[in-house]
Amino acid sequence: MTPLEIALALLVTLAMLAQGLDLELSKLSETLRAPRVLLWGLGLNIVLLPLAVLLTIRVAGLSAALAAALLLCAAAPGGGTGGLLAASVKGDMALATALQVLLAGSLVLTPFWLAFGLPQRGDTHAVITAALKSVVLFQWLPLIAGLWLRRQHAPLAARLHPWAKQAANLILLALIIVLFWRDGARMLDQDGRSLLAIGLLVVVGFGVAGVLPGTRAERATLRMITVNRNLSLALLLAASFFQDPAVLMLILIYALIMYLGCAAYIAVIRLTKPVIR
Repeated sequence: MTPLEIALALLVTLAMLAQGLDLELSKLSETLRAPRVLLWGLGLNIVLLPLAVLLTIRVAGLSAALAAALLLCAAAPGGGTGGLLAASVKGDMALATALQVLLAGSLVLTPFWLAFGLPQRGDTHAVITAALKSVVLFQWLPLIAGLWLRRQHAPLAARLHPWAKQAANLILLALIIVLFWRDGARMLDQDGRSLLAIGLLVVVGFGVAGVLPGTRAERATLRMITVNRNLSLALLLAASFFQDPAVLMLILIYALIMYLGCAAYIAVIRLTKPVIR
């Protein structure tokens, strides 16, 4: 593994460990009693967004780097900050918890979307096997370890959670600084078409999640969970399978637009102070 891949693997591991240390599985039962909104949310994140990006790639003639970046973002749901941002808009936290847990499990599908959407990467079986290995080692195992610690040793989990979360945030910040320093000029070279395509993916996530059935609190939660993709995993897979640094840059651009969109939504919620029920 290259130094970049090692750093990304450590980032993903710590982020998933922190998520597991903070998740309350007891909240799952609340959502499973009335699973309609949960199923809508899963379908949107796991099937509809990746499928929409696949169709866009086929009909729009996107560059190889842009196609790879969009598909990696769309096919990697369950970003670690989704639950935190859902809480900031007074969303349904039982639904947020359930989605976070189930979307972490759904990451097994990410390699298949990648292999199906970008077959030019070479041997499909090898791509699926390598990507599945990354998902299991760096996503599932740390998440399961965190969940086990929270269940068996809650005080220890409570002490470890802020450390793991802070370490992941520091690694992410360092990676962003290094990548921008190394390849920032490439970001400035991105044309308006790339920025428009990335912005549309964010807008579609916000828009579709906002019209799904459910209460306003549930729709607010779906918006934040859906727009926040698992960019740590997307970056890890990009570094593993793509030589073009533009793919990494485009994923970072998605991160910037994603957080700007979420910040704008939070501002609207707080300024208008709607009663979310």
